[in-house]
Amino acid sequence: MSALFQFFLFLLTLNNLALLGMGRLRTLINLVTAQGILLGGLLLIHDHALLAVAVLLIKGGLLPWLLPRTRRQIGADPHIKPRLGFGLAVLTGLACLVFSLWLEGRLPMTPGLFPPLLLPAGLTTLFCGLLLVVGRATALSQVMGYLVAENGIFLLGIPLMTAGAVWFELTLLLDIFVAVFVMGIAMSAAACYMTPIATPSNTLVLRPGNYTFGDYVRYGFFWQVLSFVLAVLIIPSVWPFMP
Repeated sequence: MSALFQFFLFLLTLNNLALLGMGRLRTLINLVTAQGILLGGLLLIHDHALLAVAVLLIKGGLLPWLLPRTRRQIGADPHIKPRLGFGLAVLTGLACLVFSLWLEGRLPMTPGLFPPLLLPAGLTTLFCGLLLVVGRATALSQVMGYLVAENGIFLLGIPLMTAGAVWFELTLLLDIFVAVFVMGIAMSAAACYMTPIATPSNTLVLRPGNYTFGDYVRYGFFWQVLSFVLAVLIIPSVWPFMP
Protein backbone atom coordinates (compact mmCIF):
# COMPACT_ATOMS: atom_id res chain seq x y z
CA MET A 1 0.00 0.00 0.00
CA SER A 2 2.84 2.39 0.88
CA ALA A 3 4.61 1.61 -2.40
CA LEU A 4 1.41 2.35 -4.37
CA PHE A 5 0.94 5.61 -2.46
CA GLN A 6 4.49 6.72 -3.30
CA PHE A 7 4.03 5.67 -6.93
CA PHE A 8 1.00 7.97 -7.17
CA LEU A 9 3.06 10.78 -5.62
CA PHE A 10 5.78 10.14 -8.22
CA LEU A 11 3.20 10.38 -11.03
CA LEU A 12 1.87 13.58 -9.49
CA THR A 13 5.36 15.10 -9.47
CA LEU A 14 5.86 14.20 -13.14
CA ASN A 15 2.45 15.73 -13.85
CA ASN A 16 3.56 19.00 -12.23
CA LEU A 17 6.67 19.23 -14.38
CA ALA A 18 4.66 18.40 -17.51
CA LEU A 19 2.21 21.20 -16.66
CA LEU A 20 5.06 23.70 -16.63
CA GLY A 21 6.32 22.55 -20.04
CA MET A 22 3.05 22.36 -21.96
CA GLY A 23 2.32 24.88 -24.69
CA ARG A 24 -1.27 23.95 -25.59
CA LEU A 25 -4.30 24.88 -23.53
CA ARG A 26 -6.15 21.62 -24.20
CA THR A 27 -3.19 19.56 -23.00
CA LEU A 28 -2.97 21.71 -19.88
CA ILE A 29 -6.66 21.01 -19.13
CA ASN A 30 -6.07 17.26 -19.59
CA LEU A 31 -3.11 17.32 -17.22
CA VAL A 32 -5.11 19.19 -14.57
CA THR A 33 -7.84 16.54 -14.96
CA ALA A 34 -5.26 13.77 -14.55
CA GLN A 35 -4.00 15.49 -11.41
CA GLY A 36 -7.51 15.45 -9.95
CA ILE A 37 -7.79 11.72 -10.69
CA LEU A 38 -4.42 11.09 -9.00
CA LEU A 39 -5.64 12.99 -5.93
CA GLY A 40 -8.73 10.80 -5.81
CA GLY A 41 -6.52 7.71 -5.99
CA LEU A 42 -4.34 8.97 -3.14
CA LEU A 43 -7.43 9.48 -0.99
CA LEU A 44 -8.63 5.96 -1.75
CA ILE A 45 -5.28 4.54 -0.70
CA HIS A 46 -5.43 6.67 2.45
CA ASP A 47 -8.87 5.17 3.34
CA HIS A 48 -10.98 8.25 2.54
CA ALA A 49 -13.35 6.59 0.05
CA LEU A 50 -16.25 9.05 0.33
CA LEU A 51 -14.01 12.08 -0.05
CA ALA A 52 -12.19 10.36 -2.93
CA VAL A 53 -15.48 10.02 -4.82
CA ALA A 54 -16.24 13.71 -4.22
CA VAL A 55 -12.78 14.73 -5.44
CA LEU A 56 -13.09 12.58 -8.56
CA LEU A 57 -16.48 14.10 -9.35
CA ILE A 58 -15.31 17.71 -8.81
CA LYS A 59 -11.67 17.71 -9.88
CA GLY A 60 -11.88 14.86 -12.37
CA GLY A 61 -15.31 15.62 -13.79
CA LEU A 62 -17.03 18.95 -13.08
CA LEU A 63 -14.12 21.40 -13.34
CA PRO A 64 -12.57 19.71 -16.42
CA TRP A 65 -16.01 20.00 -18.05
CA LEU A 66 -16.29 23.68 -17.16
CA LEU A 67 -12.79 24.62 -18.37
CA PRO A 68 -13.13 23.47 -22.03
CA ARG A 69 -16.60 25.01 -22.14
CA THR A 70 -15.19 28.30 -20.91
CA ARG A 71 -12.33 28.06 -23.41
CA ARG A 72 -14.81 27.67 -26.27
CA GLN A 73 -17.01 30.53 -25.07
CA ILE A 74 -14.20 33.05 -24.75
CA GLY A 75 -12.46 31.82 -27.92
CA ALA A 76 -9.14 31.43 -26.12
CA ASP A 77 -6.00 30.91 -28.16
CA PRO A 78 -5.18 27.17 -28.03
CA HIS A 79 -1.50 28.05 -27.67
CA ILE A 80 -0.43 29.23 -24.21
CA LYS A 81 1.34 32.57 -24.02
CA PRO A 82 4.08 32.31 -21.40
CA ARG A 83 5.60 35.16 -19.44
CA LEU A 84 8.17 32.66 -18.21
CA GLY A 85 9.72 30.39 -20.88
CA PHE A 86 8.68 26.73 -20.80
CA GLY A 87 12.23 25.46 -20.33
CA LEU A 88 12.95 27.93 -17.55
CA ALA A 89 9.62 27.06 -15.90
CA VAL A 90 10.48 23.35 -15.85
CA LEU A 91 13.93 24.09 -14.39
CA THR A 92 12.30 26.26 -11.73
CA GLY A 93 9.89 23.42 -10.97
CA LEU A 94 12.82 21.03 -10.54
CA ALA A 95 14.47 23.53 -8.21
CA CYS A 96 11.25 23.69 -6.18
CA LEU A 97 11.22 19.88 -5.98
CA VAL A 98 14.82 19.80 -4.72
CA PHE A 99 14.06 22.52 -2.19
CA SER A 100 10.96 20.61 -0.98
CA LEU A 101 13.01 17.42 -0.53
CA TRP A 102 15.60 19.38 1.43
CA LEU A 103 12.91 21.06 3.52
CA GLU A 104 11.30 17.72 4.43
CA GLY A 105 14.35 16.80 6.46
CA ARG A 106 14.59 20.17 8.18
CA LEU A 107 11.03 20.83 9.36
CA PRO A 108 10.19 19.75 12.93
CA MET A 109 7.12 17.50 12.61
CA THR A 110 5.33 14.82 14.61
CA PRO A 111 6.91 11.47 13.64
CA GLY A 112 4.69 9.57 11.21
CA LEU A 113 2.38 12.52 10.49
CA PHE A 114 3.36 12.77 6.82
CA PRO A 115 3.96 9.61 4.76
CA PRO A 116 7.30 9.61 2.91
CA LEU A 117 7.42 12.03 -0.04
CA LEU A 118 3.95 13.47 0.66
CA LEU A 119 5.28 16.78 1.98
CA PRO A 120 7.68 17.35 -0.97
CA ALA A 121 4.95 16.38 -3.46
CA GLY A 122 2.46 18.75 -1.85
CA LEU A 123 4.89 21.66 -1.70
CA THR A 124 6.06 21.07 -5.27
CA THR A 125 2.45 21.01 -6.49
CA LEU A 126 1.79 24.26 -4.65
CA PHE A 127 4.92 25.93 -6.08
CA CYS A 128 4.16 24.72 -9.62
CA GLY A 129 0.63 26.08 -9.38
CA LEU A 130 1.97 29.48 -8.35
CA LEU A 131 4.44 29.34 -11.26
CA LEU A 132 1.53 28.77 -13.65
CA VAL A 133 -0.34 31.73 -12.16
CA VAL A 134 2.56 34.18 -12.51
CA GLY A 135 4.19 32.63 -15.59
CA ARG A 136 1.21 32.49 -17.97
CA ALA A 137 -0.42 35.43 -19.69
CA THR A 138 -4.00 34.19 -20.22
CA ALA A 139 -6.68 34.16 -17.54
CA LEU A 140 -7.77 30.56 -18.17
CA SER A 141 -4.27 29.12 -17.77
CA GLN A 142 -3.89 31.19 -14.60
CA VAL A 143 -7.15 29.71 -13.27
CA MET A 144 -5.69 26.25 -13.86
CA GLY A 145 -2.56 27.34 -12.03
CA TYR A 146 -4.78 28.27 -9.13
CA LEU A 147 -6.37 24.80 -9.29
CA VAL A 148 -2.94 23.16 -9.19
CA ALA A 149 -1.86 25.30 -6.22
CA GLU A 150 -5.06 24.32 -4.42
CA ASN A 151 -4.28 20.67 -5.13
CA GLY A 152 -0.97 21.17 -3.34
CA ILE A 153 -2.78 22.55 -0.28
CA PHE A 154 -5.16 19.61 -0.48
CA LEU A 155 -2.23 17.16 -0.46
CA LEU A 156 -0.71 18.83 2.59
CA GLY A 157 -4.06 18.53 4.34
CA ILE A 158 -4.53 14.77 3.80
CA PRO A 159 -2.65 13.66 6.97
CA LEU A 160 -4.47 16.29 9.04
CA MET A 161 -8.02 15.32 8.08
CA THR A 162 -8.44 12.85 10.94
CA ALA A 163 -7.17 15.49 13.37
CA GLY A 164 -9.97 17.90 12.34
CA ALA A 165 -7.55 20.67 11.43
CA VAL A 166 -8.48 23.77 9.48
CA TRP A 167 -6.57 22.56 6.38
CA PHE A 168 -9.47 20.41 5.22
CA GLU A 169 -12.03 23.22 5.51
CA LEU A 170 -9.62 25.53 3.69
CA THR A 171 -9.34 23.16 0.74
CA LEU A 172 -13.13 22.90 0.49
CA LEU A 173 -13.41 26.68 0.49
CA LEU A 174 -10.76 27.01 -2.25
CA ASP A 175 -12.48 24.39 -4.41
CA ILE A 176 -15.76 26.30 -4.19
CA PHE A 177 -14.02 29.60 -4.87
CA VAL A 178 -12.44 28.17 -8.03
CA ALA A 179 -15.89 27.07 -9.23
CA VAL A 180 -17.20 30.60 -8.63
CA PHE A 181 -14.14 32.05 -10.40
CA VAL A 182 -14.51 29.82 -13.48
CA MET A 183 -18.25 30.44 -13.73
CA GLY A 184 -17.65 34.18 -13.37
CA ILE A 185 -15.31 34.07 -16.39
CA ALA A 186 -17.83 32.00 -18.36
CA MET A 187 -20.68 34.39 -17.60
CA SER A 188 -18.55 37.44 -18.41
CA ALA A 189 -17.52 35.91 -21.74
CA ALA A 190 -21.14 35.22 -22.67
CA ALA A 191 -22.50 38.62 -21.58
CA CYS A 192 -20.44 41.19 -23.50
CA TYR A 193 -23.00 43.39 -25.22
CA MET A 194 -21.35 46.82 -25.22
CA THR A 195 -18.67 46.30 -27.86
CA PRO A 196 -18.63 44.73 -31.34
CA ILE A 197 -15.30 42.99 -30.76
CA ALA A 198 -16.27 41.06 -27.62
CA THR A 199 -17.58 37.95 -29.40
CA PRO A 200 -17.67 36.70 -33.02
CA SER A 201 -21.46 37.04 -33.12
CA ASN A 202 -21.21 40.73 -32.17
CA THR A 203 -18.68 41.30 -34.94
CA LEU A 204 -20.70 39.43 -37.59
CA VAL A 205 -23.67 41.80 -37.37
CA LEU A 206 -21.59 44.99 -37.26
CA ARG A 207 -21.27 45.61 -41.01
CA PRO A 208 -24.56 44.08 -42.27
CA GLY A 209 -26.53 46.14 -39.74
CA ASN A 210 -24.46 49.31 -40.26
CA TYR A 211 -23.96 49.54 -36.51
CA THR A 212 -21.44 51.78 -34.78
CA PHE A 213 -19.60 51.39 -31.48
CA GLY A 214 -22.05 53.84 -29.97
CA ASP A 215 -24.99 51.61 -30.92
CA TYR A 216 -23.49 48.73 -28.97
CA VAL A 217 -22.97 50.92 -25.93
CA ARG A 218 -26.43 52.47 -26.15
CA TYR A 219 -28.41 49.27 -26.65
CA GLY A 220 -26.12 46.91 -24.79
CA PHE A 221 -25.77 48.87 -21.54
CA PHE A 222 -29.08 47.68 -20.05
CA TRP A 223 -28.41 44.02 -20.89
CA GLN A 224 -24.86 44.29 -19.60
CA VAL A 225 -26.04 45.61 -16.22
CA LEU A 226 -28.84 43.02 -16.08
CA SER A 227 -26.40 40.18 -16.80
CA PHE A 228 -24.05 41.44 -14.13
CA VAL A 229 -26.81 41.60 -11.51
CA LEU A 230 -28.09 38.12 -12.40
CA ALA A 231 -24.58 36.66 -12.33
CA VAL A 232 -23.90 38.17 -8.90
CA LEU A 233 -27.17 36.72 -7.60
CA ILE A 234 -27.15 33.31 -9.28
CA ILE A 235 -23.50 32.16 -9.18
CA PRO A 236 -23.02 32.45 -5.38
CA SER A 237 -26.39 30.77 -4.80
CA VAL A 238 -25.23 27.71 -6.77
CA TRP A 239 -21.61 27.80 -5.55
CA PRO A 240 -21.71 29.64 -2.20
CA PHE A 241 -18.40 30.96 -0.89
CA MET A 242 -18.95 29.24 2.43
CA PRO A 243 -19.75 25.48 2.30
